[in-house]
Amino acid sequence: MNKTDLIQNLGIIANSGTRKFLEAYDQGSADVSLIGQFGVGFYSAFLVANKVTVVSKKNDYDAWVWESSAGKEFGMRTPLPEEVAGLKRGTKVTLHMKDDQLEYLDEKKSKDIIRKHSEFIQFPIELYVEKTEEKEVTDEDDEEKKEGDEMKDEEKKEGDEEKKDEEKKDDDEGKIEEEGEKKKEKKKKKVKEVHHEFEKVNQNKPIWQRKPADITKEEYASFYKSLTNDWEDHLNVKHFTVEGQLEFKAMLFTPKRAP
Repeated sequence: MNKTDLIQNLGIIANSGTRKFLEAYDQGSADVSLIGQFGVGFYSAFLVANKVTVVSKKNDYDAWVWESSAGKEFGMRTPLPEEVAGLKRGTKVTLHMKDDQLEYLDEKKSKDIIRKHSEFIQFPIELYVEKTEEKEVTDEDDEEKKEGDEMKDEEKKEGDEEKKDEEKKDDDEGKIEEEGEKKKEKKKKKVKEVHHEFEKVNQNKPIWQRKPADITKEEYASFYKSLTNDWEDHLNVKHFTVEGQLEFKAMLFTPKRAP
């Protein structure tokens, strides 16, 4: 968004995207795929935040910052260099959380909320998560990792010495085999490595919007299990469309066993 867009869309509380959509719908120019079109409004952010900062950049326009602390006023300013770092186009929203709402920063709670309310939104929602991987290394590998650059220098020296003694080692095949066996016998242990990455949370697609002929049995089963937490596939599914005074698409699943 540019400066005008920010003022119009965020600064004017009465500005209703829903009303505009209905007006466009009456004129026949609206996209009727409603999934994820309307939420509870931008100002719901202040239920959990004392302050909201929005940085936005539109093509061919300078970036602007919109800020508000939930009162009747908001501020506009040019961004600091670190606020627009890497932002060539798009919008970044920062919530300055209230002390009694920090539970929403919990990874599990965030995932549960996204899956419950935003599972079928068309745009990918990614969460910055912490992941722990268990790797098997030898004691020597672990030691080398700790020593870092110091060990690299040592390895370089050893490499130079190996070149000098190459002929001698080639003549002593028995010794080489013995050293190889010792390396195989080195003790191994498991170490945990922690790293962070973005993980897509909303995995499922709104398959009821698609044509039944284009949906596989596996896709139906995956969708059914995601909603019900059933470990078995469904017994049957009816995918249908109703048209008339009311228009809707629906899927009716029958489980294999009674609850």
